[in-house]
Amino acid sequence: MYHAQSNHFSHWLMARTEFALAAKLRPRRVSDFNGPEHLRHDLIESINDYRREQNEVLIGDFKPEIFKPSQSSFLRIGSGSLGGKARGLAFVRHLLRTGRIAKRFPGVRITVPPAVVIATDMFDQFLAENNLSDFAL
Repeated sequence: MYHAQSNHFSHWLMARTEFALAAKLRPRRVSDFNGPEHLRHDLIESINDYRREQNEVLIGDFKPEIFKPSQSSFLRIGSGSLGGKARGLAFVRHLLRTGRIAKRFPGVRITVPPAVVIATDMFDQFLAENNLSDFAL
């Protein structure tokens, strides 16, 4: 409770450049919670929500050694550009994130499922390595 009363959690987050999460936690007071366990649960939920929000904004690079399906919402294999379908998914995710669609359709839950997309450089490499360029294009 001492660390919460002294805003140590928000200070620690700001020192690690997590300014948005720090700003969200800073106004909260120990008196807002029913006890240490309630405070702990709220901190964990706030951090998890923040991580989910960050994942929704970013198009991450797929790295098999650190891949966690529950924490990945939109990943790209390769470093090239996104094809049309992947760009469309990314755009819809952006629209959903800004809240414009939710305002137009209140009460309707619209989401883009987690996805791993193949960048154009990897697709071209696959076609070339398997002699499929003439067939596919």
